[in-house]
Amino acid sequence: MLVASEDKLLPTNHTTDVYNLLCEQGVDSLLVTCEGMEHGEAEYLPGNNWMDTWWDEAIKPSLDFAIQKLRA
Repeated sequence: MLVASEDKLLPTNHTTDVYNLLCEQGVDSLLVTCEGMEHGEAEYLPGNNWMDTWWDEAIKPSLDFAIQKLRA
């Protein structure tokens, strides 16, 4: 998960709260804070290939986790 320290669209605590909840549930997670950046800027950092892997690394695991919890 990326969190931009100067995000005016999404409060940074929303991202950190979700990250903490995932960790509490045993979900392997990584939180990276991008100091001085605004919403969406971190996506364009050199070497950031999130668009290539976003489904397999972010969306699918999140959906699988939610489905598992809803079925419990």
